[in-house]
Amino acid sequence: LLATANAYNGWQALVERRFANGFSFQISYTFSKQMDAINYLNPADPLPYRSISANDRPHHVGVAAIYELPFGKGRALLSGAPTPVRQIVSGWQLGTVINSWSGSPLSFGDIIFNGDIKNIALPGGQRTVQRWFNTNAGFVTAPGQRLVNHLFAGPLYYSGIRSGSINTTDISVLRYISLRENIRLQIRAEALNAFNHPNFAPPNTTVTSSAFGTINTEATFTRIIQFGVKLLF
Repeated sequence: LLATANAYNGWQALVERRFANGFSFQISYTFSKQMDAINYLNPADPLPYRSISANDRPHHVGVAAIYELPFGKGRALLSGAPTPVRQIVSGWQLGTVINSWSGSPLSFGDIIFNGDIKNIALPGGQRTVQRWFNTNAGFVTAPGQRLVNHLFAGPLYYSGIRSGSINTTDISVLRYISLRENIRLQIRAEALNAFNHPNFAPPNTTVTSSAFGTINTEATFTRIIQFGVKLLF
């Protein structure tokens, strides 16, 4: 009999301004906790081990906004400008999407640890890609000292020891050009991860590795700039 379960608890707050006068935005905040019972610590265990989920992200903040620039015909500014000027300044729209997530809990697997778990996590000002957590907190790193036959007591993931947060900002610039009564041309430029913010992948948690505690990859892509043209009818 295979028994698996997971549980998700949380609450969300949302502030929204619907599109009016050329502007709209939405700000959301989610606080949550996700637990899993999908893995067995030992082959002979009767039930899966209940622990914090690898996908647990306690905090998430999301922001989305759209702003139509107030220039051109029927707008607050330059509505009476010469036709060539109105054609240039009309139809522009700015947009942004911002997201921030908590980091994921780390797992060290079946290890020998002789110390205080509270000493593993480092303060934010001391964490670096070369030393994300305190590797000298009590980890037994020598391969020859690994136990062969024993019962693993967990935990699988450590809620208080996490990878870095993920933060992204996407920015878009759009322009709509009226070709005919029901036909518009959309020209857009987008910058994904516009500020080229580094988001680090989880550190190496293999205690016998020479790279233990270090980070050597990123979790997200570097800045991407793309352009597009769309005909709307």
